[in-house]
Amino acid sequence: MLDSDLVRANPKLLVFIPILYTVWSDAILTPSEVSILEGLINSQQWLTDPEKKLLLTKLNPATPPTADELMSWRTAISQVADSKHANDTLVNLGIRMASLKGDGTISEILIKAQPSLSKIEATL
Repeated sequence: MLDSDLVRANPKLLVFIPILYTVWSDAILTPSEVSILEGLINSQQWLTDPEKKLLLTKLNPATPPTADELMSWRTAISQVADSKHANDTLVNLGIRMASLKGDGTISEILIKAQPSLSKIEATL
């Protein structure tokens, strides 16, 4: 996913990586988690249909992320996680990932999406 053309074109998609990594890190994505995340993705009006489709493919328990993909997500997360941000939320990590791969600023879109993303994080 990190190397997908859609993510390169819209680095804001990286905001979902810490959440996806967390729900897959125990190797089991529950039906409840799938439902919650599908609702979150589908409710984001700033996502295009192809971007939603890409993200939704990452929620299919029949085709979980490979070990290499999980490791690449973990590596990407660890590159933005540091001791001065030790109490960061998954959403804040994702926003930092997106801003580093983009133009270095935090997108207004992500600022507006932050409350819904944070609510999902709390639910999970």
